[in-house]
Amino acid sequence: MFTISLVNFLQISLLTLSFMGIFILQSHRQYRQVCILLLLVIFSAVFNLLEELNITRELYLVTPIFILGFGPAIYLAITEILGDKVEWSSAWHYSPMLIALPFTASPEIVIAVGTLWRLIYAGLSLN
Repeated sequence: MFTISLVNFLQISLLTLSFMGIFILQSHRQYRQVCILLLLVIFSAVFNLLEELNITRELYLVTPIFILGFGPAIYLAITEILGDKVEWSSAWHYSPMLIALPFTASPEIVIAVGTLWRLIYAGLSLN
């Protein structure tokens, strides 16, 4: 059995806003990476909602890997908005998410590495 809390309503609101953002921006080529960032937010919110409601927590804990994806997603979105072309070969930036997937049994390590990863990409975004 699961209980719904205020956090769950906030996650559903985030899902709704992210879907609306993708719907609005998807026709503009220069915002393609922003749409990918919003898609990452959607996946993160869905997995977080499923885990918080104890629907998938027994199977596997997935949400810590998204910390590794937000840094590259923000960096690539900023790069594209500033006018640089972002190619599909830039998808390697997301590879740490896949590498960290087997290590989510110890989420504190994934979160620590993800925090460092986000700081690195924050520095790259400033350049």
